Amino acid sequence: MENHIFTFHQFYNFNHAWYVSVAIEHAMIAMAPALAQISRWDLGGVSIDFDPVKQQPVIYIYDAYRGGIGISEQLYFNLTELLNLSFKLIESCSCKSSNGCPACVMSPKCGNNNDPL
Repeated sequence: MENHIFTFHQFYNFNHAWYVSVAIEHAMIAMAPALAQISRWDLGGVSIDFDPVKQQPVIYIYDAYRGGIGISEQLYFNLTELLNLSFKLIESCSCKSSNGCPACVMSPKCGNNNDPL
């Protein structure tokens, strides 16, 4: 299985980093049920265009329950597999547009109404 772990420094244009991180966040949440007995509604996510501590964009995936119930921790320990599944979702999008499209990464629960996509 190909490993898709990367840093945002690999992107040629940091201006697009937030849009890319939102797409990856949505894909990760969409694919999480394949690794844990959950629904995408059991998770939340936030993408930040530039974290001053990390000095790069970051994606946070968290349990959608006060105090947490261990879902995000389980996903953390399976992060490589989750990212591989997420990128397969994006790569297998049926639109085949050279410019891409947001169809495969839109989320019904996006707090930004999927506007970044």
